[in-house]
Amino acid sequence: MVKDSKKEGNEIIILVENGCLSVDELKKLTQCIREIEQNNTDRVINIFMDTPDKTIEEMKDVINSANPAFPYVTVIKGSDLSKDKT
Repeated sequence: MVKDSKKEGNEIIILVENGCLSVDELKKLTQCIREIEQNNTDRVINIFMDTPDKTIEEMKDVINSANPAFPYVTVIKGSDLSKDKT
């Protein structure tokens, strides 16, 4: 049986309660993750941030602040699913 290497690894979920991370804090967190990823050049770490309190421009700034730059980046504006659609 062939192993699917994409299914191996860890999934880490970070939930912030009683407040939100600032743009500067998100930049620091993103940079730390990027530096860890660089310890193994074959490894890819996918980062998903659900930050409804931030603008698209703020999130682009967060992602673009990482050094070295990420090879693939997508920023998606979500919709507010909590709104009554009646």
